[in-house]
Amino acid sequence: MCLAMNEQTGEDGFGSHEEVFLRGHEEQDLLRKFLIPTSQRPEILRTLDSKNYNAHTLFDTDDALIETILTREEIG
Repeated sequence: MCLAMNEQTGEDGFGSHEEVFLRGHEEQDLLRKFLIPTSQRPEILRTLDSKNYNAHTLFDTDDALIETILTREEIG
């Protein structure tokens, strides 16, 4: 999912990456997709969390806080 403007309403919302890129706007921001092996998931998540990139800091909701806490428990 990515943040995208609804062309009909002009409001921001979420859409699939494929849907957004099919629009073909020249001024579209670049998006890079990285495929990371699941075996590296804990290490990557620990590194991102140490730099304060986690669900809670990105989305600032109670649900994201719970997700961050659970992820920290999972990856140790």
